Amino acid sequence: MMHTGDFIEFQTVIEHYNEVIPDVNNNTLDLRLRRGNNGIQLELSANERAALEAFVKTLTGSTVYTDERWSSPF
Repeated sequence: MMHTGDFIEFQTVIEHYNEVIPDVNNNTLDLRLRRGNNGIQLELSANERAALEAFVKTLTGSTVYTDERWSSPF
């Protein structure tokens, strides 16, 4: 869904995964994401959703590409 641009806001993507209805016919779902034989919802609280969004926003920026301090790991 979000791969087609249906979700514009990151909050909407979080809500999608937080409330997704598990598909019992999905046999490719990683075992760690199953409860019994079904998928599980994230069940994030409002505070957890806000914290997730805040964290992801810290991963943005272009300094890593332009700042000389980050040009070489050695």
